[in-house]
Amino acid sequence: MKSLPLLVGLGALTAASSVFAWDYVLLDTDKAAQNQQITSQQLGVKTDKPFTVTMRTLHGGRQEGVSIIDIDNGTMKLSVVPTRGMNVLQASVGDVRMGWDSPVKDVVNPAFIELNGRGGLGWLEGFNELVARCGY
Repeated sequence: MKSLPLLVGLGALTAASSVFAWDYVLLDTDKAAQNQQITSQQLGVKTDKPFTVTMRTLHGGRQEGVSIIDIDNGTMKLSVVPTRGMNVLQASVGDVRMGWDSPVKDVVNPAFIELNGRGGLGWLEGFNELVARCGY
């Protein structure tokens, strides 16, 4: 007899939580990355601080094919680079930028880095993130 209230409770919880759940695939290993944007307005979320999640792909030179996901929650902006092991490229809150001024200006695709170059320091040719996994 106790199972009926439990099932009803679980069913109500499942129904209530699905109202606020969205499922979007930004990256898929089976498909080429495409530029796209998801906003709080598209999702019907009414908030004082609208948010956006933007997926973009860089082109040209050693940046070719690098995917970047820009997340803006209305207070903080964050750029994540899935192509480089989910490294955090930069972050900012208002006018305050968190990061460092690397001599490397491009977001280099790992395919264009010769790890053994420069006496084993070739990986530095693409090192410009705020937070790096130091591997891919």
